Amino acid sequence: MTPTLNHTIVWCRDNRASAGYLADTLGLPPPTKWGPFMEVVLSNGVTLAYHNYYDREGEIASQHYAFLVTEEDFDAIFSRIRHNGQPY
Repeated sequence: MTPTLNHTIVWCRDNRASAGYLADTLGLPPPTKWGPFMEVVLSNGVTLAYHNYYDREGEIASQHYAFLVTEEDFDAIFSRIRHNGQPY
């Protein structure tokens, strides 16, 4: 299986307004609520999960990227991470 992007978190001040703006601008269905997120699903199945970020004075929030891979691909990817000494 080829790795594909599944979803990403988009940090914003107002998740309803931001997700609604994007969906409307792109002519997509209205965002749907899932937990604390307002989700916009793109035509290729990738979801942009808008989440409110209130602490503008704090550290920059890390971004989240999720990829769909087979268990075999995961093992190979994880092996490369360990081989390269990357933190995980």
